[in-house]
Amino acid sequence: MSKYFTRSLSGLALAGSALLAACGSDATGPGAGNGGSQFGSPMSVSQFDSTLGAGSTRIEIKLLAGGLEAREVHVEADDAEEKIVSQVTAIDTVAGTVTLALGGMQVSYGSGTRFRTPSDSRVTRAEWEAAIAGALGSGQQPPIEARRNQPGQPQAPTDASFTANDLRLEDKTDEPKIEVYVDADNFQDVASPPPLATLTVFNLPIEITSGTEISLTTPGGGVPSGSVEFE
Repeated sequence: MSKYFTRSLSGLALAGSALLAACGSDATGPGAGNGGSQFGSPMSVSQFDSTLGAGSTRIEIKLLAGGLEAREVHVEADDAEEKIVSQVTAIDTVAGTVTLALGGMQVSYGSGTRFRTPSDSRVTRAEWEAAIAGALGSGQQPPIEARRNQPGQPQAPTDASFTANDLRLEDKTDEPKIEVYVDADNFQDVASPPPLATLTVFNLPIEITSGTEISLTTPGGGVPSGSVEFE
């Protein structure tokens, strides 16, 4: 006979936290190199496709340097912003755009954009442009992080526009990354792999391959509280 009982998890929280911490420090499986306090559950390509088919979904795409192949794709919790991390290859101060190493994508900026440098959280547009131009003039490709507010609905896959409300010049280069809201329109199976599928965002056809790690991320990796039913 099945017997159900409810037990409070409050007494297990400390032990659970220790177990999660140990798993996070010693993990060697897929996604173990992500670091931080995020814990993810692996997903198949078909599960990922089904998730996007359910509606607007926020994902983080980490790309291999120098191309448009996804190293990792994480389904994340909702957030108020979308984000792009890449290096700048050119700047047009008249048009108010920077061209990124990430597929040649262009990020626009204007009067509503906040500009930051590694040493100052708010600088003028002219100061920020001068810092970028100076780095480019010395043969560097300065890394930036561009952010914008979450759109009302996922942007069309072939729409390449991105106007930043926050532009941050970074002091060190990080891997190229996109955090964006998508839905089923952004995903397409490939009839004759490889790749296994294509994820198109900002008119960038990003390849999902057999080497891409796909996961559902649990924000914070916290231990649940309250009560749970055991069978």
